[in-house]
Amino acid sequence: MLFATNRTPKNSTKTKLNRKIKFSLQNTSVSQNMYFCERKGKNDYVEIGNQDCSLLFNYRQ
Repeated sequence: MLFATNRTPKNSTKTKLNRKIKFSLQNTSVSQNMYFCERKGKNDYVEIGNQDCSLLFNYRQ
């Protein structure tokens, strides 16, 4: 599943493609940054960036 969020990640807020990214269920504050991610499984998220997200979205339609 592809998704975009502005939730603050647990790890660094700096974008890094293909990194595992985690979000705290307790911290629901928003970030000024957007994160484009893919859910691989339960609690398994990877940051893919906006260009790859657009390509995958168009490919899957």
